[in-house]
Amino acid sequence: MKLIVGLGNPGSKYFLTRHNVGFMAVDYFVKAAGAEKAPVKVESNALLVKFKWDDEDIIVIKPQTYMNLSGNQLVRFLGTISLT
Repeated sequence: MKLIVGLGNPGSKYFLTRHNVGFMAVDYFVKAAGAEKAPVKVESNALLVKFKWDDEDIIVIKPQTYMNLSGNQLVRFLGTISLT
């Protein structure tokens, strides 16, 4: 299983700005992997997409906190999911 985290700032104010390059990168990856139609879930204040790519389970996370709080949010999120 692979966990990919894209960091950015939530809200339209930061859409397509340098503050959201991490969000844009994971969005591009999901699209390139052909998983853009995979369901998006909201868990622990993060957007989450799970899919298979090349026989590998992939979890893509976009924390919905401001960039400087993403580490704390990610630690809380990791405590809520099973990576096995």
